[in-house]
Amino acid sequence: MEHHIVYFRSDQYSDYASFLHEFREKKYQPQNFIENDWWEQKLPLSGYLLHAYLPEEISARCIITPRQLSYQSKIFNCYEIGGTITYHPYQRLGLFTRLVTKATELGFESNASLIYGTPNDRSGPGYRKLNYTFIDQEDSFFVMMATSLKPIFRKIGLYKKLINNIDYPDEYFSSMRDMNACKVSAEKYIETTKDFPRMNYSSTGYLRRRFNVDITTRSTRRFFIGIRENDKFACALDLYSLSFMNLLLVSEYYLNGRIDHSSKKFSFLRMIASDFYKNYDGIYLKTYIPKMSRIYSIKHLLLPHRKLPICYFVNPDMPKELTDQMMNDLVKIFQLTDCDIG
Repeated sequence: MEHHIVYFRSDQYSDYASFLHEFREKKYQPQNFIENDWWEQKLPLSGYLLHAYLPEEISARCIITPRQLSYQSKIFNCYEIGGTITYHPYQRLGLFTRLVTKATELGFESNASLIYGTPNDRSGPGYRKLNYTFIDQEDSFFVMMATSLKPIFRKIGLYKKLINNIDYPDEYFSSMRDMNACKVSAEKYIETTKDFPRMNYSSTGYLRRRFNVDITTRSTRRFFIGIRENDKFACALDLYSLSFMNLLLVSEYYLNGRIDHSSKKFSFLRMIASDFYKNYDGIYLKTYIPKMSRIYSIKHLLLPHRKLPICYFVNPDMPKELTDQMMNDLVKIFQLTDCDIG
């Protein structure tokens, strides 16, 4: 049976709710796929959510989220593409290709300059097939920074506690050796970091939306500022589940107002994790490992998980507006908050 493709804009909430309602009395019980980022209506472009479906169930989805890239004082309206899921019985039927193709068309029809994404190993080949350009970042990895043997105990069933976020009040200070750290409010963190480099245009309004400051539901993201001698640190952490592990995801991290690719961040992040959290299995972050050095990994207790390539497709009607050099420059200041992972 042929799958149908349906899509909803951010101003079609009621239509989307009705679409989901059609499946609630059937065998398939759909999740609520409404996500704050793509549903945002305050940006120049509206987000789209796409589904492939049969009369009896939803089979796959794709999301494009409005973004604004900032480069050399220019702002480019773009989309981030992601959230692609094809449920197991319907894989290898071309649904990914159909959804991504339609999402790309919708983005360009909305006059987006570019569409970019951060595919994993499963979706990467699909984007390459559709002629997305890849920046592979050979030395850039998602790594798990080990802090204990708890992941091993959890895997064999000897350790089953869930992660807890110790909800210290804002301005709570912690000290260890020559480092000092402070948990701060989202507002103070935004005010401190709003001019720090990000791939996306980081206005105060955008960061408030990105960090869900005005959302009434409780957020698990926490913000920290610290100092060590002449170095000033700033980072945002969130809770993240990966297989059987409960991890602390580093949404973004700065050293002296810049993107930090050095090893200085590891001791600071360990201090934050130790003093402000409990019952976690490790720290999950994007970092650079020089030529996949085993010595570097062992020294800092890093367990490489996967690479994080960035792919993009330039609107063919705006070929001179965006260049490969621009994208390569922007990738150098990419943070996880610039994509749906962070």
